[in-house]
Amino acid sequence: MEILLAQGQMPLTLSPERGRVRVRIEARKPFRFQAATRPNKPFWDFVSRQVGVQIADPTVEAHLEGTLGETILLTLKGGWGVNANWQNNHQRFDPPDYANYQVDSSGTPIAFTIPHGLYNLWSANAGFNTPNRALTFSANAGAGQGAIFAEAAEGRGVNTFLGLTWKPTNGLRIDGQWVHDRITRARDGSWFSTANIPRLKIEYQLNRDIFFRYVGQYFAQERDTLRDPGNGNPLIIGGNPQPRQSVTDFRNDFLFSYKPSPGTVFFFGYGSSLSEPNAFGFRDLRRTSDGFFLKASYLFRM
Repeated sequence: MEILLAQGQMPLTLSPERGRVRVRIEARKPFRFQAATRPNKPFWDFVSRQVGVQIADPTVEAHLEGTLGETILLTLKGGWGVNANWQNNHQRFDPPDYANYQVDSSGTPIAFTIPHGLYNLWSANAGFNTPNRALTFSANAGAGQGAIFAEAAEGRGVNTFLGLTWKPTNGLRIDGQWVHDRITRARDGSWFSTANIPRLKIEYQLNRDIFFRYVGQYFAQERDTLRDPGNGNPLIIGGNPQPRQSVTDFRNDFLFSYKPSPGTVFFFGYGSSLSEPNAFGFRDLRRTSDGFFLKASYLFRM
């Protein structure tokens, strides 16, 4: 008895595990699915008698295609923009990456067991931007599930992005951004890390030949003690404990460009990285690296 005919392609992966088989949908790969009812009067007469509603051999068709991770971009009246994205990911942990891992069990190092892969990691974000004028503002916020690679564990993340662009003249452009990211452990909801990354870029076209650019970025992250995803005991990597840590990096890059004619260019730049014990203190900055670069070229015409 043929009632429904369905056909198509669905990107699935079957992963055998102990006592079960895990089915995972490949979220980023496209799928196609078609289904339609087939004429079968005796069957629908039987259904009509059971439910008490007359169903006269209906015809139903469905055609679905797409992916399980989608991005939506909209431009509204007046130049406003709206965007949204959602996706479903998976992650497996590569054993060689954790070859030097151990677990501190009451002062005794024991073997680290790599968990199974993570599946159905859903995440989504949405944002907007104002019309492209002298002053433009954009914002984005997202949340979802993801992998904490340092612990081979599942995490929950919340992130925000703020951006501001100011073009007071045709030759001057100032871009400011701020990224905030907070991650907690899915196992117990405990805090894992917080990162703040402000960034400033200034570009100035003095004239047709001379151009200046400055890019400054401050990376500040605090991270909890690394812990075993199964029992929460501290991790040991390469024989060393992994306590709570704070990382700061203040990067500054300057560029001067001179292009008097096609084929003739001169670039001079300087970059430096600084660090400090307390994020955004700007009192005990120490230079960790710096460097100059120079590039010049000239086109000979014959």
